[in-house]
Amino acid sequence: MGGAVKRQVAIVNPKSRIKEKLKPVALDLSELKVGVNRETEKDLDALKDILYQKLGRAASLSDVVAWMAKECRKKFDFTQSKIISSGNRQPKPGRHSIPISVRKIVYRRDQGQCTHRDDDRHLHKGPCQ
Repeated sequence: MGGAVKRQVAIVNPKSRIKEKLKPVALDLSELKVGVNRETEKDLDALKDILYQKLGRAASLSDVVAWMAKECRKKFDFTQSKIISSGNRQPKPGRHSIPISVRKIVYRRDQGQCTHRDDDRHLHKGPCQ
C-alpha cells in the first residue's frame, strides 16, 4: 500500500495510527516504531543526505536516529557536558571544586548558556566568550 493511500486510511480509521514502541530484537539491537509528521519526514531525509556526506556512504534511518541521539546528548545533556565533567583535574591552588550537584542545578537554571553578572550584580545570559 502506498504512502498516500495509508495516509487516507489513517484519516478515516484513527485506530490504524502507529503505536510508539521500542522492542528488543537482538542483544544489542532494538526496533523503534514511531509516527512522524511530514515536516519531520523532510527533516529526516535532509539529515540522511547530510550524514551521507559526512560518512561517505549511504545512511540508513537507523544511522540517522543514532547520529541525532548522540548529537543531541552532546548538546543538551548536562551529564555529557564538558563544563560539568571536570575529570580528575585538581582545582588551582586556593580554589575548591564546585560540587556536581550544584553544577547540575546551575546548568539547568541557565539552560546550558553562559551567564555573567553586570556591575549591579544582575545575571545575564549570552554566548560564551
